[in-house]
Amino acid sequence: ALPAGSDAAAGWNAFKELDADILEVVYVDPALSSAELLAQLAADGMGLIGSNAPVEEIRSQWIASVRADSLSALQDLWPDLLAGQGGATLNAPLVVEDINPDWLSDGRMRLIQETADGLQNGLIAPVVP
Repeated sequence: ALPAGSDAAAGWNAFKELDADILEVVYVDPALSSAELLAQLAADGMGLIGSNAPVEEIRSQWIASVRADSLSALQDLWPDLLAGQGGATLNAPLVVEDINPDWLSDGRMRLIQETADGLQNGLIAPVVP
C-alpha cells in the first residue's frame, strides 16, 4: 500500500519488489495510473488491467478496462427514488471494455462474464479483509 499522492517512481519501486519475475498481469489502480507508470510496466512486458481506457502507446499490453456500471444501476433505482422509496442497495454490474483479444479469448471472456454474473446475483461472495 502506498500513501495517497505517491508518484510513478514509488509505484514502480513497489511493483518491482512484488514482481520478482513471477507476475505477468497487474491491475493498476486509478490512483496510481499515471502515464509514466503504465509506460514502464508495458515496456517491462506486463499485461495491464485498469479502470480507464488505455492510451495508444500501451495498447498492445492492455488486457481490458474493468469498471462498475453505476449509471445503469442508478437508472434501475431511479423510479423508486422518485416515488420516495429509499434505502435500496446499488448493485452495479461490472463492465469489461477495451478488450485485447490477444490476451482475452472468447472462452476467457465467457468465464469473466460468468464470474461477474455470480457476483451480481449473490452466488459469489467476495471476501473483504
